[in-house]
Amino acid sequence: MRFIQNSTFIIQNCGLPCYGIRITIYWERNTQHRSPHFHVIYNEFDCKYEIPTLNVLEGVLPNKAHRMVIDWAQKHIKELEANWKLAIL
Repeated sequence: MRFIQNSTFIIQNCGLPCYGIRITIYWERNTQHRSPHFHVIYNEFDCKYEIPTLNVLEGVLPNKAHRMVIDWAQKHIKELEANWKLAIL
């Protein structure tokens, strides 16, 4: 997993970009961020998933994209948790 970091966000190159799926953990220093989560953008759809339960917090994705995100996230849950901690330092 590779991260590109700047002052606004961390973008995860997760192996899903060939399907047009982007997974993002927003970087917020010294703020009270909500519960651990990541954002998924797919075409005009935007969805937010809770870490580690992978429950949808907001938004919607088409069923196929949702299944792909869940399958990927289940395999990478430890990395998502670790990168959430980095994102809120």
